[in-house]
Amino acid sequence: MTQFGKSEAELLEQLRAFEPRTRYRVRRELEGRPTDNVIAAVKKWVSGLPTSDPERERLLTEALWICQTHHVVDNGLIASVLACSDPHARSAAVHTVSDMMRWVPNASDIFVKASTDPHPRVRAEAARALSFIPSEASVDAVMNMASTQQDKWLQYVEEHSIGALQQTWEPLYKSGALAGKNPAGLAAIEKYLSTSGPGIAAERQLKILLAAPEVRLQVARNNAYAALENLRGRPENGKAVFARVCANCHQIDGKGYTFGPELTKVATRLNRHDLIESIVEPSAKMDPKYLTEIIRTTDAEVITGFITSETKTELTLALPEGKTRTLKVEDIEERKVAKQSSMPENLGGTIAPAEFLDLIEYMTTLK
Repeated sequence: MTQFGKSEAELLEQLRAFEPRTRYRVRRELEGRPTDNVIAAVKKWVSGLPTSDPERERLLTEALWICQTHHVVDNGLIASVLACSDPHARSAAVHTVSDMMRWVPNASDIFVKASTDPHPRVRAEAARALSFIPSEASVDAVMNMASTQQDKWLQYVEEHSIGALQQTWEPLYKSGALAGKNPAGLAAIEKYLSTSGPGIAAERQLKILLAAPEVRLQVARNNAYAALENLRGRPENGKAVFARVCANCHQIDGKGYTFGPELTKVATRLNRHDLIESIVEPSAKMDPKYLTEIIRTTDAEVITGFITSETKTELTLALPEGKTRTLKVEDIEERKVAKQSSMPENLGGTIAPAEFLDLIEYMTTLK
């Protein structure tokens, strides 16, 4: 028993609750308890889940996540979640195994098998995981995925996996060993080669600019900005990157959301250097009207947004994707004004260098 006054078994049963905050609090409570007690309770709880339980697959996934928080690998539980009919459970299992692959002896085999899963979300998780394993088997699996039906998310992850595995497949490609492989996979590699030239040149400069402030040298920083300003991208691809990465907070010609500045004519306000800086260092030149508030609730939830209305009893926040959230003042434990942009500081490091150039090129056309 703890301050919650419930045993591990009782807490596990609360995971049946649909309310996300309840499940979050249960997981946090179990995370802080002795590993032996928690894992023993999880094993007993899982063994008692009837196959007829409509929530069984979700609960098995919850159990897997709890084991992960205690750094415990349960191969039987992993196999059970990988065999679930719900693709959300299978993709969660692949992601969890990728986070713990050092302790899962057959992790690579799991990823290769998942790369042929009928659902694109599971295949996307497999592609991400395989990108961390530089082997010919990983290359074959990623190439084979190119011939499967893809959505934009799988296509995005596969492209980046190809980039991550370049040192493995490039010697094979140059020797002609890939010529007899999957034609769609070979085409995906050749597409990567045809578009990655400027991206490779941009990668080093972005690493300099995205380094921690204490290791940035001003001369190197200025040179990196100058180098990036001289590199060109593909505006048509940059438009797609904007739609995927930026439209949740910015609007162009009425498309997207206005959580951040409206960008229809941004190129009339900002030159190429300023556009690059706005992504690499979004807080460097920040308009005060876009300062956000960070609110922590009594349930330990952290919410960041713009205050659109406030009374003595409640306030309303504007959030990305055009959403709003109303909170009761009594449910707020702490609030403060953010001293930096609501735009992520590491955004420039979350997209491929080639896509970074494409995005900048597109934004220079917005006049």
